[in-house]
Amino acid sequence: MGSFARRFLVFIAVGAVLYFVAVKAYYYFSVPKTRNCCYVWGESTMCQDIDLDYLNKNMHYNFFSAAKHGAGVYDFLVFTQVVPENSKVFIGIGKTSIVRRKDKDYNRSGIDYESLYLLHENGYSLKELFSIFLNNHAPHQMFDNLNTLYPNTDSLQFGNEPLSLFQNIFGNRPNYLDNKENLFLYGIQTLIRKHCKIIAIDFPRHPILDAIIQQSAYLGKLDSFMNDVDVFFPKQEILDLDLDRTDFHDLTHLNEKGAEKLTQELVPFLDFKDTPTMISVQENNRANPK
Repeated sequence: MGSFARRFLVFIAVGAVLYFVAVKAYYYFSVPKTRNCCYVWGESTMCQDIDLDYLNKNMHYNFFSAAKHGAGVYDFLVFTQVVPENSKVFIGIGKTSIVRRKDKDYNRSGIDYESLYLLHENGYSLKELFSIFLNNHAPHQMFDNLNTLYPNTDSLQFGNEPLSLFQNIFGNRPNYLDNKENLFLYGIQTLIRKHCKIIAIDFPRHPILDAIIQQSAYLGKLDSFMNDVDVFFPKQEILDLDLDRTDFHDLTHLNEKGAEKLTQELVPFLDFKDTPTMISVQENNRANPK
C-alpha cells in the first residue's frame, strides 16, 4: 500500500473518530440538566395529549420532552442512553410504535452505536441501519419544553389517519413485531439499570380504534406485550377521565380540550415518590364512535 493510500485511510479513520466524539459531545451537552428535571419520551400521543406548558407552570419539575411524531424503538433506545442516571422519566407506552412499519419510524434522535448494534441483533438489516445513520448525519435537537396541541374541532379528523390505515396495521401481524417488542423492553431495563424513577402512561384511544384493535388477528400478542411491560411496573394506577367525542382530534389523539383535561388530572400522579409506576387512562364516559 502506497504512502498516499495509508495517509488517506488514517485521515478517514481520524475523521470518523472526531465525528463520533463531536456527536456524542453534542448530545451530552445539549441534554437539559436543570434542577428537578423530568425527561419525557413518547410518540405522537405524548406530543399531543400532554400540555407541557401546564405541567411546567403547575409543578415543581421542569419537563423536557423528546417525544416525536412517529418515534420508534430506536428513538427510545437513544433516549434511554442519553438521560442521566437517577433521572426522573415520564414515558408513553403504545401499541402503535410496535406495529408501525420500521421505515415509518422517526429514527432521528441521533447516532448511538450501542442502539444500532441492538437493532442489528434484533433483525434490522444493514440497509435499514444505514438509512438510520443517514437520517442522523447531522445532530437534531432532542428536547423541547413546549408543545403545540391539536385545535378543537366539531368532528374527527381522518386526513392523516384514515380508518383503512389502522385496519391494515392491525389486520396483519408484522414480521418484526417480536424484535420491536424486545427492543422496547430492553429500553425499559436500561432505565431501571440507571436507577431512574420511571412513570409510564397508557394513553386513551377513540372507541373506533379500540374496536379495530379488539378485532385484530394478533390481539393476544399485543396483550402479551403489555403484560411484559407491566412486569417492570409493580405500581399500577388507574386514571378515570371524563372524555366525550368532542375531546378527540382523531382516533389516536386528543384535541386541546381533551389534552387539558388529561394533563390537569395527571398532576397528582406525577410525584415520583413510588416508582416504577404505570398509569392507565380509562374513560368514564366513552366517546360516541359515530
